[in-house]
Amino acid sequence: MVTELRIQRERVGIRAWRLANLCGISASLLSLYETGRKRVDAEMRHKIAAQLGKPVQEVFPEYEGKEVNQ
Repeated sequence: MVTELRIQRERVGIRAWRLANLCGISASLLSLYETGRKRVDAEMRHKIAAQLGKPVQEVFPEYEGKEVNQ
């Protein structure tokens, strides 16, 4: 499963390892987020979206209206 996160990251042209590094997480954790195997908490959603220069709702539409802290 490819999430909007991965699509947006690729559109911006940033490699996964670089985005992970900028967000202070491992590339393997970012991979779990990108494949939908792990939920992204609200703080990390904001951090990732900011690094991509995109609104949170655009990068994580599946969380719109939901606050998930797992």
